[in-house]
Amino acid sequence: MRVVLIGVLIGVAAALLTAACGQKGPLYLPDKTAKVIIPPPAPTPPAASKKNNDKDEETPPPPQ
Repeated sequence: MRVVLIGVLIGVAAALLTAACGQKGPLYLPDKTAKVIIPPPAPTPPAASKKNNDKDEETPPPPQ
């Protein structure tokens, strides 16, 4: 029983060690002359304007 448990633990450890790297394909160092492409930031939406400046839309106070 103990030998089976040790074998299972070694198998699980080996599977975890081989699956630890998320890189697909061979590992390599990038070229030093490679150009880094950074996308421009997304445009911010315009601020919402308040139509009725006279009336403040507030939530009513809770009933007592």
